[in-house]
Amino acid sequence: MAGPVPPWWRVYCEAGPDWAIDDFGKVLFELEKRPPNRQLLSPIIGSFLAGLLQASGGLGYLKISESPVIYTPFIMFRCDGDTGEFVVRQVGDAWVLRSGQRVVLYVLGLRAVILLRIIGPYLRGAKRAAYEVLVKYGYKLGGDGPREVARLHGLSLRSSTATLEGRGMKQIMFTGFRSRKREPIGPRIS
Repeated sequence: MAGPVPPWWRVYCEAGPDWAIDDFGKVLFELEKRPPNRQLLSPIIGSFLAGLLQASGGLGYLKISESPVIYTPFIMFRCDGDTGEFVVRQVGDAWVLRSGQRVVLYVLGLRAVILLRIIGPYLRGAKRAAYEVLVKYGYKLGGDGPREVARLHGLSLRSSTATLEGRGMKQIMFTGFRSRKREPIGPRIS
């Protein structure tokens, strides 16, 4: 007799070979308390969230621990309040920062990886490359991981501080492709 059927979202959090999974069971347990909405599988909702991310969001890592140094991936959406409520209903849980009518949402950790695996095929350019990095390395990185993976994959970074629950956290966001020395394509036209 077969065992119980796992939740639909479990297929999106299969650990890759580059993942650090020492606390994977605990992370799954926390995710089960507020799972993502199954409607995320709709191509309409997936492409909408990808478009929102592509237009006004960001991807990167948030430093969540100093000793040992641990970074977790994040997806940041900037939107209005109604859209923010819709996004939170879909992903199941997010950090919500409000400033008047504007909302900034942070989807963190394994929840961010699951969402990226669903919406990633709709992303383009540097955000597509950043999505591939975040999914490849999983829900946490140690040490100088974000800078190293950005260098390995040709992405540029910007570092800043995000304040979540009154606590300042180092935020490292992918900003695009690293600039390379440009070679002249021909004589200059005056």
